[in-house]
Amino acid sequence: MATLTDSQIAGVAKAAGFSGKNLGIAVAVALAESGGNTEATHKNNNGSTDYGLFQINSIHSALLAGKDWKDPNVNAQMAFKIGNGSNWKPWATYNSGSYLRYLARGNTAAGNPTDVAGGSAGGSATASATDPTAGLSFLTNTAMWARVGIFILGGALLVFAIWKLTGAGDAVVSVAKGAIKARTGISI
Repeated sequence: MATLTDSQIAGVAKAAGFSGKNLGIAVAVALAESGGNTEATHKNNNGSTDYGLFQINSIHSALLAGKDWKDPNVNAQMAFKIGNGSNWKPWATYNSGSYLRYLARGNTAAGNPTDVAGGSAGGSATASATDPTAGLSFLTNTAMWARVGIFILGGALLVFAIWKLTGAGDAVVSVAKGAIKARTGISI
């Protein structure tokens, strides 16, 4: 069994014709479909079988006939031909949104920039339409939360500095001291 790395999958997908954001999606779909295993097969409930890196379905018998589907280059060329390089609807992992778990890895392997949600820059409306949680993936992005925390801390420090510089802090402290003295009789 040959299992390809993310960058090896990107290489065969690029050689097959995938480019731009579709190259990142190709890597993600291949990882979701086969885990990068070039010899993977899957028998479906409807009696069809999926073959290879991109899990080419046996309904594409004309493409599979006489070709070595275990060869990742050949399998990627079949995938490109089936989806014309940009139509991912024939893949169940695309339609279910499960490929999104691998999209950041796919974009990294493809050399595509990624946004904070891990998707491709410029994102895909189709991805968020097929997976309602796709737009919420930023909630688990620890780097994003670190930036939010720094932003909030910076804002609080700025407010505190302005408060101290304008003397508003002194007035609040004076009122608090007066309230304490009035209630307790203790002068601070």
